[in-house]
Amino acid sequence: MLVALLPIYCSVALAQESTQEKWYHKLGKWVEGEPWSWEGNLPMTHTKYLFHIGEMGVKDQYLSPIAHRGIEGKLSFLTDFAASSQRSWHIYQDVSLNLASLKNKANGTVMYSLGVDYAVGPSWRVVKHKGLSLDLAPLLALNVGGHIKESNTNNIGNVKANIGLDGWGRLRYQIPWKTMPLSISYSAQIPLMMGAFHPEYGQSYYDYVSGDNGAKIAILFGSFHNTIGIKQRLLIDLPIHNLTLTVGAEHSYFGQKINHTTYKSGCWNLVVGLSLDSFKLSGGKAVASPQITNRYRD
Repeated sequence: MLVALLPIYCSVALAQESTQEKWYHKLGKWVEGEPWSWEGNLPMTHTKYLFHIGEMGVKDQYLSPIAHRGIEGKLSFLTDFAASSQRSWHIYQDVSLNLASLKNKANGTVMYSLGVDYAVGPSWRVVKHKGLSLDLAPLLALNVGGHIKESNTNNIGNVKANIGLDGWGRLRYQIPWKTMPLSISYSAQIPLMMGAFHPEYGQSYYDYVSGDNGAKIAILFGSFHNTIGIKQRLLIDLPIHNLTLTVGAEHSYFGQKINHTTYKSGCWNLVVGLSLDSFKLSGGKAVASPQITNRYRD
């Protein structure tokens, strides 16, 4: 009898085991989140809040002929503003704040760097094929920054400002995984033309204020003949419940020879942060739900 009942018991046990969810299935459902129950689409503004930490190098001939290197910290806010699903364009915005402490390795003197970058413009989705998309945009770009070198006996600071037109593009691929819907994006921004202010080599700021020694504040033209630069980011996004975790890297370089002065700066940063949609999400609702539309993902 026991021998006869053994096959029946085994089949019942296997059936019960097959109906029980594995731990990784439960994890997948938790990561994916509960879908929205909504009639129609929910257009949203998507914003990334990013923190950068890395190394920065600056050669500011106005303050010192020697390059300074050190640690840089930066905050960035990248926004894709909401647009209706029928539109092929939306507004893109990039705001960055950076602070760095740089040192001359030859004599140990310190120079501090502080800057603000702002760019905004209309972005068009020119390619959309399955999980691949390409966005292109002309951006109105503004950069204001400066360096302080207290060990200088004459000019201890230098302020630079540029305003002009930049070209920007972002290539993004959504990996077709249901449980862990990773996406990878690469973006690049290059200066095309600008108006720039930079003091002439050897000319003090006192002369600009007083007008002595023929010093006049002037906006000079900058383009490929005297300016070269790029800001590029590689980011990986992982949506979890009602937010998206972001990790990646950023590289930037800016070189300009203007008003008889050479200026160069560059950095490599690691990036961590999170992304949020402006619509208030609650509980374990998924940002990847089909009702939610934003111009970053769709």
